[in-house]
Amino acid sequence: MGFKKKITLYLFALALVAGPGKAAADDFNLIPSISIKEEYNDNIFFDDGNEEEDFITTISPGLKLSNRTERLNAGLSALFDGISYFDNNDLNAIDQDYKGNLNYQLTPKTSVTADAGYKKDSRRDRDIEVIDEGTATGLVQGDETRIRYNGGFSFNSMLNEITAVNCSYSFAKDDFDDREDNDIRMNNLNLGFTHNLSFIDELTVGRLNFGYGRYDYLDGEITRSFLTITDNSRIDYYSATIGVSRNISEIFSILADLGGSYTKSKYKTSYKYDHSDPFVQFFGLNNFTQKENNSGTGMVARITTSYNGELTSGSLNFSHDVKASSGTSGATDRTSIELNIRRRFTYELSGRISTAYYLNKADAGDYSKIGTDETTWSIRPSIRYNFTRDIFMEASYYFTKNKDREDHTNITRNQFFIKISMDYPLFE
Repeated sequence: MGFKKKITLYLFALALVAGPGKAAADDFNLIPSISIKEEYNDNIFFDDGNEEEDFITTISPGLKLSNRTERLNAGLSALFDGISYFDNNDLNAIDQDYKGNLNYQLTPKTSVTADAGYKKDSRRDRDIEVIDEGTATGLVQGDETRIRYNGGFSFNSMLNEITAVNCSYSFAKDDFDDREDNDIRMNNLNLGFTHNLSFIDELTVGRLNFGYGRYDYLDGEITRSFLTITDNSRIDYYSATIGVSRNISEIFSILADLGGSYTKSKYKTSYKYDHSDPFVQFFGLNNFTQKENNSGTGMVARITTSYNGELTSGSLNFSHDVKASSGTSGATDRTSIELNIRRRFTYELSGRISTAYYLNKADAGDYSKIGTDETTWSIRPSIRYNFTRDIFMEASYYFTKNKDREDHTNITRNQFFIKISMDYPLFE
């Protein structure tokens, strides 16, 4: 059975679980939605010195289905982005995003969760513009279509009143239309423990985490005249961290993890010549393959603070770790800082400002044959007005600056948005 069919059947099974049952269906919701976004973009190709501007219209119909009972919380969602460029019509696309998730409380102390997804996207800023999902990489992509399958499950249990354990597995599979991009397979395992440090106080929790990741980059192919170069690499990643979390007050909390990592990388570059070419025949060039192995250690650090006041809320996140990067030939040492602040001025009117900095760095030979040295900084202020609970309008400005020291480019981009969105709950 194909992978896409498996995902489809899994999502369908979730739909059956989440459907409007009989007496057990305590809270069932079906919410169609639609939004229209108008955008001005002064550098749609992220080009350095040859910027091209355009107006972009995105129409996004969606559907969310959820069901909550005493033990079960399940949901499905589907979202389509119809993207239309005023001048560059060859970039027009229909992006798709399907998600399914469930959480089941086996016992009062033990729960299991599962999720699956399918996403088809095409924009060059697809891994920069993400704000709420925490999956941004800061790396500029090509405009080739990417198909992503992802899923996972986790097990959470309270061993006693002060100690808990969490075990999780997740995977992601990225396939690109362009053969020059490496497809990627990502598998991650995590085992974590938390323990209330009651000898300090009841608000402080100790943390211990162990992680393993395997990242396979497949068949990135570059064809130049009489030569085809194919790259493959595999990275095995091990990490261990120790940390603490604390609710300093009812509205302010902090979490910090610190530890180390060990990586083993293997990559292979194959050179295949067109032996019908006269140049290849004259010099007697033969196919050959280069293989290299590498290993190394590094630091892992994560610090998260959050504030949730009556009118103002925000978060500040810092992270440094080895991360897999879609659309590249290998992982990078990624350092990121993200700041989000929200402020409600009136019941209907609110504002938000988000800023992020990403440094992706890897020397040639660390995780692939090609090195990476790229920084991205962005800031996005926005203002939102809620006409009703289900209808709102939002206006925002988005500035992005990307510097690639490997390609010697320094790119800036300005975007202006105005968006109208409407939900229509059918069963509430």
